[in-house]
Amino acid sequence: MSIKNPDYKTLAIASLCTALLQDIDADTRLIAAESLGKLQSEYAIPALTQAMLNDSNKNVRQKAAEALGKIGEQPTMSGDRIINTQNYYENINTGGG
Repeated sequence: MSIKNPDYKTLAIASLCTALLQDIDADTRLIAAESLGKLQSEYAIPALTQAMLNDSNKNVRQKAAEALGKIGEQPTMSGDRIINTQNYYENINTGGG
């Protein structure tokens, strides 16, 4: 999947992250996680991580983990996002915000 306009890609990722974390339908959350994995955007890492750790549906948790794996396969990833992601993990583990 390739979205040429960066603004549209950003909007798509934000919408998918919202669906992943807030939609009441597990199938919708599963499709959102799968789509985020196909887009391979590092900006989806916090939402995917939260879904992987906290979603009530095991299939959504599994798909979020798979999506994170696809993002991790990318040859380049900005250092800032890695650091921010690490802080996000620490916040999840310590209950911080």
